[in-house]
Amino acid sequence: MRAFRERRLLGTRPVVVAEPAPNTHRPLDRCVFECTSCGERYLGERRCPECHLFNRNLGLGAPCPDCDHPIVLAELLPDLFATTSTRPRSWPGGDG
Repeated sequence: MRAFRERRLLGTRPVVVAEPAPNTHRPLDRCVFECTSCGERYLGERRCPECHLFNRNLGLGAPCPDCDHPIVLAELLPDLFATTSTRPRSWPGGDG
């Protein structure tokens, strides 16, 4: 019955198709990848074009404004990504 109602409603109402935003990027487009063989870094490329191997994901990044080489965000802001506490977190209401 639900499918019948949906078909019936779609026939009477105009279907609105949402257009994607012009500046949307996939999350992998903003990731820095490093080749496990040659060590070259790429922005958004999962395979090394020279070695034909899969690259290792280093994290989110962007091209350097000076040299256009991919830089990982964690390298730019190491204090932001460093852990503040070395002891493990305990569960709420737990003993340790």
